[in-house]
Amino acid sequence: MALQLGNTNIKEIYLGNTKVSEMYLGSTKIYSSYKKPYFVFEFSGSEFVPTSTLINSNYRSISTWSQVSSSPNRWKLTVNNFVNYYSGATHIGMGLAFLFIDSYDQRGLLTPDNLGSVTCKLIDSGNFDIIDSNGNNCDTMDRMFKDCTSLTEFSTIQCSNVSTVGGMFQGCTEVTDGALAQYTWFINNNNNITNHSSTFSDCGSDTQTGVAELAQIPVGWGGTLVPASTLMTSTAGGNTKYTCWTINSNNPTWTDVKNGMYLFTEASVSQYAGVSMNRSRINGKHNSLDTSQSTAALYFYPAFIQVNSGTVGSTTANLTWLVTTNTPNGNLTVGQGNTDMPGTLDYGTYGAFAREYGTYDSSKDVYFVFLVTNVPIDQWNGFTDAYGFLYNSYFKSDAGLRWFF
Repeated sequence: MALQLGNTNIKEIYLGNTKVSEMYLGSTKIYSSYKKPYFVFEFSGSEFVPTSTLINSNYRSISTWSQVSSSPNRWKLTVNNFVNYYSGATHIGMGLAFLFIDSYDQRGLLTPDNLGSVTCKLIDSGNFDIIDSNGNNCDTMDRMFKDCTSLTEFSTIQCSNVSTVGGMFQGCTEVTDGALAQYTWFINNNNNITNHSSTFSDCGSDTQTGVAELAQIPVGWGGTLVPASTLMTSTAGGNTKYTCWTINSNNPTWTDVKNGMYLFTEASVSQYAGVSMNRSRINGKHNSLDTSQSTAALYFYPAFIQVNSGTVGSTTANLTWLVTTNTPNGNLTVGQGNTDMPGTLDYGTYGAFAREYGTYDSSKDVYFVFLVTNVPIDQWNGFTDAYGFLYNSYFKSDAGLRWFF
């Protein structure tokens, strides 16, 4: 709402140098400077009226549909505040995660089951970079439109604070336009994104123009653009299924890896889009690796390793050789209990392999792992410092690792 001076809206009010956010007349709010997140959809059916059932139940009580125009049939969805989808958890954060997804089975809600033969286009959106009335900013759009098969186009969503866009448009198979522009905007305008696994997987895959856009989006974002590369073969195993993958064939010359090899996958190394950086799922802890939420940060690096003997992930298997990247695939800060790192590995996240410790032994097996440390790798003192390895029961049997220089 806005105050007016004559016919002119007063956009901002200050008391000295302090901006006034709200004003009341008695118990009635007469002014608010808070701009709310919104989406504007155009529906192909002229008589179609959207209802709260088209959005996740966590947002229904704080969201409102209002008609913008009748011809074309356009409606604005206004969301009052950002939401922590998993109430009380630290691993999703505040934002608009699962906004158009069913709470129970996480299927898309903008689908023929709910819209019949009507389709929709997202023609406008905004106010995602504001601080909401509860003091939260938008740091996640995790799976926001996942499997919304009645969505045919979308204009670019501008959200420079968001860090998680994994699965954001995954499975929106009927999209004809929007994916490439959205990817380009993210790349050029948002340096905060840490998880973009499967953002555009199968987005537009049933349309000619959609397929053409996917061909220009890297696989690390869910597109189909694959750099010229070599596919290794690997077998998952290790102590407590699974801690590592044994590299079987098609590997690079291991002594060359530190000279700038790039590593990626075309799909997630897990059965899910993300890989949980769970503090309780770290094997082979050496030199007093601290996994306590209250005291320790954790860093998760893609790495190739060799051990002296025993099973990777056991406390008796000590590192003898390791090569890794300068930047982690994900991390947990002190106080952060759990979140997902991207399951689809993308060298754009962690860079080239550039750090080597120990000496490669041609007589020993090489394993791929997620190395866990308490400090960034440029502060890590090697094998005498604290380390461990992440394990996950949902890791795939073959990681699908691809490499190139």
